[in-house]
Amino acid sequence: MPKRTNDFQKLVRLIQQAFAPKGATVTESAMEPVPGFKNPREIDILVQTQVGPYRIRIAVEATDSGRKLDHATLGKIYSKYFGDGSVKVNKVVIVTREGFTEDAVARAKLNDIERLTLKEALKKNWSADGAFINFEMAPHVCKVLVEPAFNVFSTKGFIDEATLTCTHGKKFGTLRKYANFVFWQQIVPRDPAILQKIQLKALNEPNGQASATIAFELDHHSILYLGKQYKANRIKIIVHAIVARGSLNCVEYEVVSESGNVQTVRVAEGIAGPKKFTLVIPESTSDPKVVLDVADAIPATSKEKKSAKKKTTKKKVVKKRAPKKEP
Repeated sequence: MPKRTNDFQKLVRLIQQAFAPKGATVTESAMEPVPGFKNPREIDILVQTQVGPYRIRIAVEATDSGRKLDHATLGKIYSKYFGDGSVKVNKVVIVTREGFTEDAVARAKLNDIERLTLKEALKKNWSADGAFINFEMAPHVCKVLVEPAFNVFSTKGFIDEATLTCTHGKKFGTLRKYANFVFWQQIVPRDPAILQKIQLKALNEPNGQASATIAFELDHHSILYLGKQYKANRIKIIVHAIVARGSLNCVEYEVVSESGNVQTVRVAEGIAGPKKFTLVIPESTSDPKVVLDVADAIPATSKEKKSAKKKTTKKKVVKKRAPKKEP
């Protein structure tokens, strides 16, 4: 069963990390085994902490359906954690944006399920003058292409596992090691301005990224990869850099418990270059813990879907009608 997540679940996970006690682990989309069943079941967020000699496991379910959580939805969550074939935890917590219906509240109380409501505070933007995030990554070798190219060269780990040798028996190590040696020990000393050129190019790109391709010929060299030897006539080193800036959206949330207790947390989110940054700052706690999450701005699954869509898109074929024959 594939792991599932969404923006609300991720937000709840980060807030749980911020409020979790020292030493606790917080896992999103935790796949947990169920006694007597072959397939594991997924917990939205699993918090595990040590209390004396005991390991306490708390399951947090995050629901954002756009309406109050009702009796039926709570029943589905109940069946996951109580009775035969259930996931074994010590405590169940449900977090929702819109609160709970009266029937759901009654059943939650009956089964000792804790209820939390995550609300956006009236003071939405807590950054008075606006906030920005700068993300930079110095020029670095990110890819090595070999000519002639073989399909096996496109496999994951190629740059770190393939090694380069010459006919005289000299070994140059992995392709990454060799590419870094060539770039930093030969190319940069000859052209020190190349680093600044790549960074300046990245600064002027909308996505804050830039790359440079450096190609050079090889004479009597070969690639050893997965036990096979391949001739190598030419190598291209791809050098990548990031110089990106993005605005931060700053929102203040209130985590309201069933007893009416309110904990305030500030969240700042922004995209700079290829990454999305989320900063969580809890306020009402004696031991504040700031949480920073860095993720791909476009998740891998979305990239794969877009790539697959391009491959499967077919051009429309317009059939021309044959001209009518005159009688």
